[in-house]
Amino acid sequence: MSSVRVLMRPLPAPQGDTVPAVVRARLRLTKGGAGKSLATKAPQPATLVFTLGTIEQVRPPEKRTDSAWLKIAGQIVLVGDDQVPRFTIGSNPVTLDDPSLSAAPDPSKPQRPSRSFFFEFDDASFVAAGPLKVPLPEIANEVRHIEIQVELQIAGATESSKAMNDVLDKPVLKQLIHVSPRLCLDTPMADAAEHNLAFLLGVTGDRIDVESLHLGDDALVEGEQFFQTDGQVYFRPIAKPVAPLPGVLITTDGREFEFELGVAKTLRERMNSLALQLSNMNGFAEGAANQARQNGVEEDEASRVRDVLLVEALDRKGRLLDSIEGTLNDNHEFAAFYARAATLPAVRDDAGSDELA
Repeated sequence: MSSVRVLMRPLPAPQGDTVPAVVRARLRLTKGGAGKSLATKAPQPATLVFTLGTIEQVRPPEKRTDSAWLKIAGQIVLVGDDQVPRFTIGSNPVTLDDPSLSAAPDPSKPQRPSRSFFFEFDDASFVAAGPLKVPLPEIANEVRHIEIQVELQIAGATESSKAMNDVLDKPVLKQLIHVSPRLCLDTPMADAAEHNLAFLLGVTGDRIDVESLHLGDDALVEGEQFFQTDGQVYFRPIAKPVAPLPGVLITTDGREFEFELGVAKTLRERMNSLALQLSNMNGFAEGAANQARQNGVEEDEASRVRDVLLVEALDRKGRLLDSIEGTLNDNHEFAAFYARAATLPAVRDDAGSDELA
């Protein structure tokens, strides 16, 4: 029988089609490679050896680096009269060949979001418990494409080389996510936690499920700095912003989105940011209540979590207004400030005013 080849079909993320991204591949085996196969009707140890190529420039002269990535181990056997190759994925099958993926994080360095790739397995070719989620190494900003190459080994010998098997090309694209407001507050208050209330992240027509959320050098913690509700994400920065903050959101299905929070400088920018953050507080507080419900908290206690956050937001609103007022320089700014302050949204949907018992 001719040798066994590996086919890789790129697949988009399953959570939504609004912003598709190649974050997974389906593997399938086929016959027809050059040379005689090492596979037999008796099970033999087999390994899929993956190499990662990072490409900074496609046009000649190509700028490319290839490095060992990982291995997936199991057994291969020829089944039936047609001698169909069948690969059984082993238990704990993944070996990481890139040392950076297994190294302990350095606490002295900024935290970086971890990126993943998913392998699915065709039922006719593989026996597997389900998709495998594997880590990707940190990708430099200059990289424009990632190429995933695979070699099939049987009993330690090459069955089909990288040149014989499929190559999966994964473009490295910046996918942006909408953030509201776009500017955060940097006021004279000393307490970093006092500066901002709530920001909203979302993709129109697409539900997202967050695996990790990074802002600047900080990894935000779900249940503390961010909450999810109805497919949207509400968050607040940890530290006082002194410069624009880059953000990265990684979804559980492997998609990556970028955004940036600028810093409000003018009175108009500050008041617009505060207005949008106040509008977001209901969603932020409801997200916290939903998180409490998912953790098994009774409804009364979950409602209390929401109300406490809204009371806190109302209190912060007053201090933020006092702080912004302290930056004003002339009567024109004072007049604009008081006019805009009178139109700020109530903190609660069910409140006729900002008074909260």
